[in-house]
Amino acid sequence: MDAATVPRPRRVWDCLPFLVATAAIVGSEFVAYLVFARTVPPSGDEQFYVVNARAIAAALHDVCHLDTTAARDLPKRLVDLGWFTPGMSFLLVPVAALTDSVPLFRLYVGLLNLGGTLAILWYLSRRSAAAPLIFAAGVLAVPYYSVFAFMLWGDLLAAHLLLLRDRLGDRRMRGFATVVEAQQPRGIGEDHRDSPKPASNSSTRSAIGSPSRNPETGLAEPTRAAIASRMISASERPEAAASTSRARLRSSGR
Repeated sequence: MDAATVPRPRRVWDCLPFLVATAAIVGSEFVAYLVFARTVPPSGDEQFYVVNARAIAAALHDVCHLDTTAARDLPKRLVDLGWFTPGMSFLLVPVAALTDSVPLFRLYVGLLNLGGTLAILWYLSRRSAAAPLIFAAGVLAVPYYSVFAFMLWGDLLAAHLLLLRDRLGDRRMRGFATVVEAQQPRGIGEDHRDSPKPASNSSTRSAIGSPSRNPETGLAEPTRAAIASRMISASERPEAAASTSRARLRSSGR
């Protein structure tokens, strides 16, 4: 491998933008949690998610003790006439199984969002040195982002997961494009190379010429005259079949 193509190892200062952006976002969310998020009681859908998380934890506890009464009634409570989805309730079960503390619920969701944010920052740092700083500047410019990270709603967490999924999807699409290029249709010469060779005499071979060899692949490639002869032969066969059919129809009087 040529020395110019060897990837340069990442140095410590190459990670400096990522570290600065990480420190800025972590500090912003830490302040948001201490000042605001930990003192806010659940409201709206948050109440529904917390109550159902506790119900799921209680049902799992009963099932472990071979009591399925609460588990049978659980689906009706989770769906709530088809309006609410139970995703956030299931996500909060690990905390609901241990405590009823709302600040811990918010801290748990905030850590999940922080993990998604750091994963996005790391991905951006691999693409551009300035990208993590730009992302962090956008987070700091909208303080509600840091506060919303601790709310018991799935919107921000879903946004982080979608961004990470698009990152993996981008890699898969690049791999898919490589596979498509490798499976492009072959040329006429390659198609006929695998087909049975028609019977031909020496006069025909001398008329259309002998196949030449590709100097790169070493495989035989037909000449232009051979290709033209095969194309004419292929076009004459349907016409001959049609003429035979018309002759039979005339002889039968139709």
